[in-house]
Amino acid sequence: MRKFAAVLTVFTVIVWVWVLTLDEPTEDPQAVPTTPATSTTTPIEPEPEPEPEPKPEPEPEPEIDDDWAQAAAQVACRDFVDARLVSPDSADHSWDARVQRSGRTWRVHSTLTADNRYGAPLPLKYACTVSYTGNNEFPDAWDFRLVSLTGLR
Repeated sequence: MRKFAAVLTVFTVIVWVWVLTLDEPTEDPQAVPTTPATSTTTPIEPEPEPEPEPKPEPEPEPEIDDDWAQAAAQVACRDFVDARLVSPDSADHSWDARVQRSGRTWRVHSTLTADNRYGAPLPLKYACTVSYTGNNEFPDAWDFRLVSLTGLR
């Protein structure tokens, strides 16, 4: 008898839920509202899509001052050379360097005298290629990246 009462209770609850949902109006959110035949309706037009904003033009690269950049490239190469010397404090760099530019790359050929590990001064020649990575009219030595360094032994 208890099973029958439990089944009857569940059945009653299901019927009541069904009856209550019949009374609720079902509205379709996609449905178009209807109007009486006597009224005039205008079709609803979709809103036009906004035009995409134009992309800003990239700023032109500043013209690099050749004399300033040449000196900065020489200083950058000196720094890269000094970092590889046994005794960088003893280095005596020559300012008689030959510098060639190709776009944003500089090749520096120069000489220096520096002490070896025994303290004897040695003349050295080197060729250093650096690439300018900055974006200034007047580059600094730290705006250069080492591409190659040859001649130091």
